[in-house]
Amino acid sequence: YHKILIVYSDLMENTDGLSFYKKEDFEKLKTKPEEIQNYFESLANIDSLKDTEIYFIYQPTDTKSDERFRIIAGFYKKLLQDKGARVTISANIN
Repeated sequence: YHKILIVYSDLMENTDGLSFYKKEDFEKLKTKPEEIQNYFESLANIDSLKDTEIYFIYQPTDTKSDERFRIIAGFYKKLLQDKGARVTISANIN
């Protein structure tokens, strides 16, 4: 069977363990994404996302939020595609 996940979010992770609002965490995402990936993988083991489509939908309000979103969405896209998902990043649901 086929699964679809639609995420309408700026993707700004904000938990006790990791916050992209913190400059050092966001810089680590840009410079050492493997450390962020290892962190997420330590929280949950995801074997396979084959037959799963994931849509990240967000309309940034300015160039700074657009840049942040592109960086974070690119990270998640790679992470999820490596698990077999088909990932689409868009400003709308069409």
